[in-house]
Amino acid sequence: STRFGLPGLASENSYSKTPTRVTKFVQLGMKQVSGSSENGMGYIVQLSDGRFIVVDAGFAYSSGDGGNSGRFIVDTMKKLQGNNNKPVIAAFIITHIHTDHAGGFMGLANACANQVVIEKLIYNQPSSSQMNAVSNMSGRKDWIPSAIKKLTNAGSLKSVVKAHPGQVFHFADAK
Repeated sequence: STRFGLPGLASENSYSKTPTRVTKFVQLGMKQVSGSSENGMGYIVQLSDGRFIVVDAGFAYSSGDGGNSGRFIVDTMKKLQGNNNKPVIAAFIITHIHTDHAGGFMGLANACANQVVIEKLIYNQPSSSQMNAVSNMSGRKDWIPSAIKKLTNAGSLKSVVKAHPGQVFHFADAK
C-alpha cells in the first residue's frame, strides 16, 4: 500500500526471526599486552539470525602457546554459535584506530583471514595528513588498509562502509 504517495516498503524492511535464538551481547575477555596498562575493548553481538556484530576487538597479540587475538575472536564466536561452522560477521565496526580497539581486527586478518566471512567493515579512518599531524598515529595509517587487503584476498571481506555521523544500520533484529 502507499501512504503520502510513497510505496509501501514493508517487504524490503522485514526479516525472519529465528524463534530459538535470542540476541546476545558479550564483552570479549581481553588479554593485557606486555608493557601496557590497558586490556583493550571489544564486544561481540550475536544476532537472532546467528550472525555477529563485532565492535572493536582489542589488541593484536600472539602468545607462545599459539594463541592470538584473531583465533580468540573466532573461537569466541564458534562457542556462541554452538558449532564449528565459519562465523558470519554481519558488521565489524572499528570505532577508532587505537591499538586497543583496532588491533584485534588486524590480528584476525593476519591469523584467521579465511576462517570468517565479514559482510561489512564499518569504519572511518582519518586522512593521512590528519594522522601524520599526530606523532603516534603516523605509523598506523596502513594498518586497516593492509588488513582489508588480506581479508579481501582471502575472499572473506565483502564490503567496506565509510561511517558518517547519523548513519543508521540494520542487521537482523538490531538497529
